[in-house]
Amino acid sequence: MGLSIPATDASLITTDVTTNDVSTTKHGFVPKATGSTTNFLRADATYAAPSGGAAANRAVYATDFSASGRHGSVVVAAGATTFGIAGLALTTGATITGSARIRTALDDAQGTGALHAGSPVFSCTIILNSAVTVVGDAIFCFDQVTIDGSSITFTNNHIGFKLVGNGTTTLLHATQANGTENASSSLITMANGDVVDLIAVVNTTTSVDYYTRKNGGALSSATNLTSNLPTGGASYLFYGITNKDTAAAKTVIVSSASYIR
Repeated sequence: MGLSIPATDASLITTDVTTNDVSTTKHGFVPKATGSTTNFLRADATYAAPSGGAAANRAVYATDFSASGRHGSVVVAAGATTFGIAGLALTTGATITGSARIRTALDDAQGTGALHAGSPVFSCTIILNSAVTVVGDAIFCFDQVTIDGSSITFTNNHIGFKLVGNGTTTLLHATQANGTENASSSLITMANGDVVDLIAVVNTTTSVDYYTRKNGGALSSATNLTSNLPTGGASYLFYGITNKDTAAAKTVIVSSASYIR
């Protein structure tokens, strides 16, 4: 006996769905009008990307800092870089010349300034692990800055975040520079043990939006910086710390990081 295919029943394709696209009475696919959020398929037979879906078309570099093997340059002066299950601990040590930094080359063959192209997104999660009264600076960025036991050169080409300890508080700032001038904006105050997600979204060559999420709370609104965007630089992700000639240890843990474009 051959298979009998019934004629199309219009009742099977009428629109009857809930707002979360689950049919309560019908079975089968329902035509979806362009821009509609209530049916399964678009009328032009294509699938629209979900909200935020554009990121699925991007390349992602990520690390959890459990081992040092992927990081091409580790420089320590009276400090330490310790890789482990908690992430990368950057510490200055207790001498006046304390500093530590690492960098990871994404692809040197990309050419100068490649990391700024294509509206990339840089993010990392940090944990402050030293007394808030300690004087010192730290930076988490892409491209590379000069750092030693005395200072960090924040005018070097970069986009990212910096911690500034002034002996009373530790402030987190958005930071970007073009090789000559630095633009920055204060974001939040951090205390010992705080865990903060940092996100920098580059808007082509016009500006950068900076976001934070502190201790699992709500994502902040964007802080937008438009000036002194870098025009050149090396293809690195970079993390560093200095105690600014102060004989006291300062430690920050970077538990994870990613670069997307």
